[in-house]
Parts: sequence; C-alpha cells; structure tokens
Amino acid sequence: MAQRKAVGQAEQVIVRNIDELKKTIPKGKLLIHLTKEQWAGLNKGMKSSKVLPKRGMVFRYRPMPDDIGGFGSVECVPQVCELCSVRLGRNPDGSIGMQCRCRPDPSPECREHPNLPPGTSACDFVLRQQSSGRWQFTCVNVNCSGNCRMVIVNQGASSLITCACQ
Repeated sequence: MAQRKAVGQAEQVIVRNIDELKKTIPKGKLLIHLTKEQWAGLNKGMKSSKVLPKRGMVFRYRPMPDDIGGFGSVECVPQVCELCSVRLGRNPDGSIGMQCRCRPDPSPECREHPNLPPGTSACDFVLRQQSSGRWQFTCVNVNCSGNCRMVIVNQGASSLITCACQ
C-alpha cells in the first residue's frame, strides 16, 4: 500500500552533486551540490545584472560558509495569486529541461483577482554537460521578441542565474 503524505508534512529534499545528474534526475524537491570549481564553471562568462525576473525560473545558489562550494536549486518566480512547481526532465539531446508549471491559487484571498491564464516566461533554460565535463546553462527562446541571455544577479551571499529576454 502506498504511503500518503500527511497534511502539513514537509516534502523530502533530495541532495545530489551536479555530476550525479548525468545518470538520473530524482523526482521530488532537488538540492544540487556544487564544488567551488563546478560553480565557477557553471557561471563562467555570464553577464552581471541587477534586474530580478518578474516570472519564469531562476537557479538560486547559496555558498557554504567555508568557501568549498555550495548548494543550488531551481525555483519558479510566480505572479500574484499563482501557485507554481518546478518540473525537471531529460531532453532527447541529454540536457536537463526545466519548466515551471503554474496554476491559479484557489485560496479565498485570490478569488477577487481575475483568473489570469498561467503565464510562461519569455526565456527558459536547460542544463547540459559539455564534452569537457563542465556544466552549462543554455537559454531557450519561448516567446522573447529579442534575444535570450544568461545573466547572474548577486544578492548578498546568494546568486541567482536566470535567462533574460533583452
């Protein structure tokens, strides 16, 4: 018999080093460990930005205090009265696709808001491993009228990587 999650029970967090994602992508809330070298390779060449995305996805990286690496997670940036969850999956080319699935929030506070269709970001991103072994984010143009570009936003100790429509 399958176990059901009790009301209020937190979802289990799965921790994997980024290199372990070559084999399988675990289901559930994923926390990605990166060594200092892996993090440096992942954000190499990215332009710095001060603008936070209004919707879509971000990869939030938090360094460990001993400066030997850190942890990252893929997160959705929802609109007001929108509930979103992250979906990770393997693309045919072997890259890891990331998607935010959003729906209207049914809570009483949100019933007054018009039912807006769930939005999509103008640019999405995928994670792929290069032949050199270095991991890299790549932008995918969904409905951007300009160009999609990977940017990094530094927020104190943490950093956000996102794909911006410019």
